[in-house]
Amino acid sequence: MHALHNAQGGRLFQPVLNVSLRFCPKHVDPMSLSFETARLIVSEVTDALALSEQAELIGRIPAILTPRVVENLPPSFHGICSAESAEIWLDQVLSESRLLLVKSTEQGLIGFLFVHVENENEAHIGYLLAEACWGKGFASELLEGFIREASAGKQWSKIIGGVDPSNIASINLLKKLGFSERVGGESGVLTYEYAFRHCGRREHTREIGDG
Repeated sequence: MHALHNAQGGRLFQPVLNVSLRFCPKHVDPMSLSFETARLIVSEVTDALALSEQAELIGRIPAILTPRVVENLPPSFHGICSAESAEIWLDQVLSESRLLLVKSTEQGLIGFLFVHVENENEAHIGYLLAEACWGKGFASELLEGFIREASAGKQWSKIIGGVDPSNIASINLLKKLGFSERVGGESGVLTYEYAFRHCGRREHTREIGDG
């Protein structure tokens, strides 16, 4: 999965509940990822998700993947404006990465966290947040929570994320959280990494955001 480098999202709307779904997560570990912060509840999409919850998720996706949100993201994130296209997008995402739902304790679903594991030592992450939630510290809270969870689980030695060079807010957040720039990254994208203490050597690093 292409590195996501955009801390953005769209407005929430009422879910559509009469959609027939067929998606099946393909990258779910025996122990699914989940954690909570002061304002967020983050949980991984698994095949145990009830049909009504699947339909609600499909209904909210187009409101989150708005043009401003997906401006710097891969083509597959663009043009998601119906339940049908949302289902296709969700199937593709679940075939390429682990998908975590980011819910606000007050507003419900406000975004997504993507985790792609290329090898057993490194996890590549990206996220989207609803546009109405930008600039409220949710990105920092989300990533800090994920770092704590990943550190406690000791699953990976590093977390890696890409950010568009023009996304100054995201770059500043990565640096603030302790991520450091990685030399020789993807063309047109700055790559940052966070190395965990439990791996013996600590590199000052952390990732992606809206502030």
